[in-house]
Amino acid sequence: MGPKKTAAAEAGERKKEKVTLEMKKIIQKHDGGMRVTDLAREYGRNPSTIGTILKMREKIMGLEVTEEDISELVEEHDHELTTQELVELQAEAAQEQASLEEEEATEERLSSKELRDICQKWKDVQAFAQRHHPDKDLTRDLANTFDTRVMSSFREVLKRRMKQQTMDRFFSKKQRVEEEPSSSCPPES
Repeated sequence: MGPKKTAAAEAGERKKEKVTLEMKKIIQKHDGGMRVTDLAREYGRNPSTIGTILKMREKIMGLEVTEEDISELVEEHDHELTTQELVELQAEAAQEQASLEEEEATEERLSSKELRDICQKWKDVQAFAQRHHPDKDLTRDLANTFDTRVMSSFREVLKRRMKQQTMDRFFSKKQRVEEEPSSSCPPES
């Protein structure tokens, strides 16, 4: 065992900050346009935690990965999984699959108009409650919780549909543009 470090020496050392891949993914998704509330729902975090991660963006994205970090990661995942761990992983995968299937079934039953209407109604209810409820903090917190846990999934469905419609329009326009020159060219003699 080596010599003990003094408190002053320990205080002088740079504190090692642990940056996870999850933090980087959160930042990348936010940069891609995903809302804080949607990120909080997806990662099971409080929106304020996501906000803190986003505020530390420069530190998180700027940190380098060292050989020590890589060997530590390999060491953590080097052991074989036990039967119990495999069963738990399989159960998680089955639960995720069931959740996705349930979400797809919900998507098919709801029209885009219904989704837009309910999102607008939710905004109206939020605004009304925040204007008229005596406990503004409680109203804000509960509205954010409901927004994160319930409404964000409806907005995601609507977003995917809008993106798909945009892509469909793009490809149908491109196809028409490609077809038009061939039909407008005079026949060759």
